[in-house]
Amino acid sequence: MQLADTLLTNSEAREGVVYTPRRLAQALAALIPVGSTATLDPCCGKGALLLAAFERLRQLEAATAPHHHLGRLWGLDVDPLSVATTRVILALAAGLPALSESEGEAAAAVLRRQIQVADALFALPFDGPAGGFPALIANPPYRRAARRVREDLSRRYSSALGAFDLFVPFIERSLELLAEGGRAVLVTSNKFLSADYGRGLRELLAQQHLEMVFDLTEDRTFEAFIDAAITVVTRAEPQSTVFARAKRPLLALSQEVFETFALARGLEREDEWVVAEHLCEPLWGSTPSAPWKLGVLGRNRLIAARMRAFGLTLGDLFPLRTGVMGFDYHAVVSEIVDGPLEAGERAVATNSVLQPCRSLWGCTPVKLAKRPLNQPKLTTKPKALSAAAWRWSGEPKLVIPGVKSQLMAFYDADGTLAPLVAVHGAAMNEAAGYSLAALLCSRPIRWLFEREQRGAQIPRGSKRFSVQALGRIPMPCPLESVIEALQPVGRALHAAPEDPDLWFALDQRALALFGLTSLDIPED
Repeated sequence: MQLADTLLTNSEAREGVVYTPRRLAQALAALIPVGSTATLDPCCGKGALLLAAFERLRQLEAATAPHHHLGRLWGLDVDPLSVATTRVILALAAGLPALSESEGEAAAAVLRRQIQVADALFALPFDGPAGGFPALIANPPYRRAARRVREDLSRRYSSALGAFDLFVPFIERSLELLAEGGRAVLVTSNKFLSADYGRGLRELLAQQHLEMVFDLTEDRTFEAFIDAAITVVTRAEPQSTVFARAKRPLLALSQEVFETFALARGLEREDEWVVAEHLCEPLWGSTPSAPWKLGVLGRNRLIAARMRAFGLTLGDLFPLRTGVMGFDYHAVVSEIVDGPLEAGERAVATNSVLQPCRSLWGCTPVKLAKRPLNQPKLTTKPKALSAAAWRWSGEPKLVIPGVKSQLMAFYDADGTLAPLVAVHGAAMNEAAGYSLAALLCSRPIRWLFEREQRGAQIPRGSKRFSVQALGRIPMPCPLESVIEALQPVGRALHAAPEDPDLWFALDQRALALFGLTSLDIPED
């Protein structure tokens, strides 16, 4: 299996392929119902999950000849190399080279028939078991589909809404392929739990027996920077759901602990399973399509509600928007030049490099289209940029590049920043900028954001807001009191972000604004 793990090609990386670590594959395979006569992996990659399922069958049914287990495994992938690799790995695991010629050819024929090249989202090249598959295991692609494919998927799948990633229709397709009472074990990005594009998928899952959601936000299970979640769902009437997070990395847990927890819903080893809750009410309250606030339960939920009742949201107070994205960025990047800023021009920042906004203060050069620039700017409005975007770029704003673990926010006091790529901003005056930058870095807001929004983790431990998440952040009112209380510490932190005394002072002032104490918010 180590050989297959090294075969990730450049094209696969572009396609959003993220191979399943062996330890995780074994844990997922342990969740396949004992006695399942057929297990499908609709996006098998190079066979990690199917190999784990095969090894699980050998463990449970040691008296059966290994090659006989192959008939219970089915797999699909769009990549011929991946399918060929999966066949070879399973053939070696089943000992085909040691079989007689007739037995070996029969087993190889099973692999050719049941491990095939196809796109499971559109059609199956085989009939499969009558009534559907009793078990399904998958680690679907994490990327977005090409535009023409997205249009086809949107027509085909009710969950394919907005800017969906491919794993969303894969989960819906998995439910279709299951037999009644069949179980799907899926590891995907956890973005569907709170992202707007996940609302259709959340509604679909709420109509089934969603057995478990195991959030891996704080775990680096994959080498790629991915916030993952394990979802176990059975095609049956809805029942209670278990949500859990691990205290230590998943791959350090024993398979027995994982299996005991997931199947028996017991917490035999609380030293390994902290922040695990049995939900006595539906995960989603009265509206399944709403974001699933997995981390806000019990007393924590009351504290979060109290914070939200203290005033308005940032989105209510200021106009929010993201920077120039995707093809727009590539359309304007050729018009960016280097030089001192003059009247009517716009400075440029990007969060695609480390500490991008430092360029505004004449520090580390940023790289745009492989060009190092000390003072990048746009001299006139690019043709690809709308008039509204150009006007917004000239307004004073808070800029949140997401380059520090404390979510340090930089403020462009001159209001001459045209954010590009994925920088998010809130237009406001200078005094409010320093104050709200500090509030976003404060302990209560970090705590609330972590539990409600499940922010994406990116390299170097930093976080980033979506515009929607940024807009929902509560602001104590009256706003003038917030500005007066936090502006001095905000300015001081901007100048000395590593000073622990300043961080302590900020946390105490922010807690007081929400009517909280240190005892209400757990330590980071």
